[in-house]
Amino acid sequence: SVSGAHLNPAVTLALVIDGSFPADQMLGYVLAQLAGAFLGAVLVWIHYLPHWGGTLDASTKLAVFCTAPAIRK
Repeated sequence: SVSGAHLNPAVTLALVIDGSFPADQMLGYVLAQLAGAFLGAVLVWIHYLPHWGGTLDASTKLAVFCTAPAIRK
């Protein structure tokens, strides 16, 4: 009933609380999910490395990792 493909630690925790995922596997899953997220962010940073030096606008650099509101009010 569990595919084993849940990528979010919150989903893993919810499945453990629900009883549909073994609690003894939760720590390994959460550590792997966090390591994967960190590795993904590092790979994106490396991929855009030439962009960092060529772009002076800090908000343009920030847009690679997140979004910001058009109107900040």
